[in-house]
Amino acid sequence: MKEDLASRDMRAFRSSDDEVVTRVSELREGVLAPAAVVVSAGALVVLGEPGAGKTSLLAERTDGLKPLMDRWDGEADACLWVSGADLTEGSYDEELGDHLAALPLVEESSVGTGVLTVVLDQADESALLRHLPRKLAKSLRRRDIRRVRFMIACRTADYPVTMTSVLTEAFGACHCVDLAPLSRAEAVRLADSAGVSGEDLIARVEQASAAVLASIPLTLEMLVRTFQADGRLPGTPEALFARGVELLAEDPDPARVNGPIETTGPQRLAVAGRIAAWTLLSGHRTVWRGRGLEGGHFDLPDGELVSGKESTTAGSFDVTARVLKETMATALFTVPDENRVAVRHSSVAAYLAARFLVNRCTTQQQLANLLLVGSPDGETASIPAPLRETASWVVAMRPSSTRWLAAADPESLAVHSALVRSDDVRRLTVEKLLDRAARVELGDMRWALAKWDLQHPLLAEQVAEVLESAPDAATQDWETTARVRIAVRLARDASTADPRLVTTLLALTSNNASHPTERRLAARAAFELDPERSAPALITVLDSLNSNSDGDHEHELRGTLLSLLWPGHIDLTTMLTSLRNPPSYLYGMKAAFLRSLPDLLTDDHIPEVLAWAHRAACQPEAVGAGFAFNDDVAEQSLLDSVFDRALGASDAESNLEVLAQIVVCLFQQDRDAPLPSSLQPDENGHESLRAQNLRRLLAQALVEETARTQMSGLNASWKILHDWKIDYSRRWMAP
Repeated sequence: MKEDLASRDMRAFRSSDDEVVTRVSELREGVLAPAAVVVSAGALVVLGEPGAGKTSLLAERTDGLKPLMDRWDGEADACLWVSGADLTEGSYDEELGDHLAALPLVEESSVGTGVLTVVLDQADESALLRHLPRKLAKSLRRRDIRRVRFMIACRTADYPVTMTSVLTEAFGACHCVDLAPLSRAEAVRLADSAGVSGEDLIARVEQASAAVLASIPLTLEMLVRTFQADGRLPGTPEALFARGVELLAEDPDPARVNGPIETTGPQRLAVAGRIAAWTLLSGHRTVWRGRGLEGGHFDLPDGELVSGKESTTAGSFDVTARVLKETMATALFTVPDENRVAVRHSSVAAYLAARFLVNRCTTQQQLANLLLVGSPDGETASIPAPLRETASWVVAMRPSSTRWLAAADPESLAVHSALVRSDDVRRLTVEKLLDRAARVELGDMRWALAKWDLQHPLLAEQVAEVLESAPDAATQDWETTARVRIAVRLARDASTADPRLVTTLLALTSNNASHPTERRLAARAAFELDPERSAPALITVLDSLNSNSDGDHEHELRGTLLSLLWPGHIDLTTMLTSLRNPPSYLYGMKAAFLRSLPDLLTDDHIPEVLAWAHRAACQPEAVGAGFAFNDDVAEQSLLDSVFDRALGASDAESNLEVLAQIVVCLFQQDRDAPLPSSLQPDENGHESLRAQNLRRLLAQALVEETARTQMSGLNASWKILHDWKIDYSRRWMAP
């Protein structure tokens, strides 16, 4: 891609017509933005699945920066690049902590004019990940970081949410973003650039219901290579990776071999599996080809890989230094520096390692010893984060004999559930997730962002049974509550609108005795499964909330219902009369609905919305128990957005009188008035003729409204200029 875009979008292809914001002030949840805009606004956390391009994005943002080898002196721009696999309890200080400790204290005078960019790539591969936020907070405390930029890349499901608050406190802002998937047009262009018919390729991918594979750069490259070689596409992720790595193992680079090729493709593939398995399972990251004493802690000396035999269908062969060299000269590997070699991508390494273990007919006990780490009490075992993808590939390749892995650690297997196409294993994974619901629900898994795929033919039945068998909400213990919550979340993976499941979910949503969290989750799941059937029931629930006073947590349920029902299933009047002011410490409704409301308004909606805004701002008693604008940040932001939307309408001039009435009303209450960004100059100081004209007409309407209301006898212009922030008033009032 020419420029990576950050997004929350969970679809296969990104819509080509999605709006891209180009200003820091426009950043908000759900928008697309170029990486350069997000990076300039604070710390950046790039989330996403393997192969999405996280490392490429960070490399692009640091291109040209001098790598930091010793302590930073502040004189020149530099980049400290840390790989997650290298970051352990023992290596933290050397890799990261000592560099941060060398930064000047806040009270000390800063030296130099350089900027230090700190990059933590593949954070999910760090054994220290769960404790990293605490250690970073300690390292950053009292340090002058005004000339420090901080970027992290992490697999979505593994990201520790406490990291956001740590980075926000340190850097003033922290933007957690997903890399936007490729748009269909971008995927077609990339395939075209590789010499195949992009339109033909993507059409075949869509026919096979595998668009998600073409929306990620890594797997799109594999699709292109396979299509070029075979003229057809594989039907499963396993088949895609199998054929993809076969093609990558062909044709070693002559410049890296220095002589005729002696090995075959299958031999190089077998040795590549050995390299991937030995490095992953031993905690190493790269193969070291230099002098033995000069290698790093995470380098595996190449001599240790040279010994014994490997085998292919043609028979066994000796693994010699020449065989190893030819294998590492293929496209399966990259050369970070002169003496180091690494598998080109962590997902490729995971696949190769799993293939190696399966081909070696590794026993259950051996796999358990390699892939599981027991808890201190000996009652449970889990798969370490760096080995989760490998374990999932093992299950995908041998589903019938590795069901025990799903039982041992269903949470880890679920992270890579898209790889495992066995219905039996998926059913077992769901069963074990439900059995361990109390532990799963209290864990650090990010349900909202994890891209799980646990769909199987009996999923709806599994989930419905749990929900139907749950006792009355008033008598539920934590075990039961957690089981219900997990079941509701899993319901969203059901592929069909199973009538029994939808009925059960709607019953839970309508049950006033249930906790609003379960009701909210159930409402969304039911609507996603069958919107037409669910909408009437959800409208009834919304009506009941309007008729009764809300508890604090019911605001979250209300926000969910409004986001689902409007504008498709309720009219504007119903939506507006259903709005309530949530407590300041609740964010769900504000983030999920209030922020998005102005963007959903059409020009025809504007008059009614402005009339509602006028009542809410100037006559709150007239709206009874409804919504009233106060000085809360989110509600002020909503009023600002409503102003901007009204000024952006095709007939904006007809809205100016009401806007002026709202502004003057707020002045009379000694409150701040909206400061529409649409009437301000752009970052270069340029103003459109339309903005200049609207500003002049609005200023005139403000003066007329001030004179009409007499504004306690104060001069209108004086009041506007002095009660309004001068910086903005000049832009508004200048002729």
